[in-house]
Amino acid sequence: MAVDTSGSITDDDLRDLVSEVRGILIAFPTKTFYLIGCDTNVASVQEVNFSDEIKRPKGGGGTCYREPFKWVKRA
Repeated sequence: MAVDTSGSITDDDLRDLVSEVRGILIAFPTKTFYLIGCDTNVASVQEVNFSDEIKRPKGGGGTCYREPFKWVKRA
């Protein structure tokens, strides 16, 4: 899962995004996902599952979703 952490994303927006991620984890409690925080680069990667505390994804630059797809392709 990739979330936009660019400079235009407010703290409230980011809380909402993390809440949506939490909803996905609740819906799929036996799965583990990568949570990718991205702006123009991959700024953070967390391996998360139902029982994990989600850390605030990093970022703050511009917006470009190419890098998370490149990261997934390499992983």
